[in-house]
Amino acid sequence: MFDGWTHAGVHYVALYAVCEADGEVRARLLGLSPLTDGSQTADAHVEMFKKVLEVYNKTLDMVGFLVGDNCNTNLSIATKMGVPLVGCASHRLNLAVKKFLAPYEPLL
Repeated sequence: MFDGWTHAGVHYVALYAVCEADGEVRARLLGLSPLTDGSQTADAHVEMFKKVLEVYNKTLDMVGFLVGDNCNTNLSIATKMGVPLVGCASHRLNLAVKKFLAPYEPLL
């Protein structure tokens, strides 16, 4: 699972590992890092994921799926990694509401 945040012109990405152990869902923050080259491309994200996973002696091929927003960059990340992207339900709801309300924008 991952999400990004930009502050003062620097884009940060939080990367979590989520698994089931002893019947419980567990989420652990693996890294919270700036994208070093300033780029927010899919390739920059994949490279950051590799570096974070290396700290734990893990590799990208150990990732079963990604959870994140439904933006094109995240879809590209999942495609490059060869794993499915499970889109965030609240993000999908937000996109649907925006689309539904678009014709009423002048009234809002």
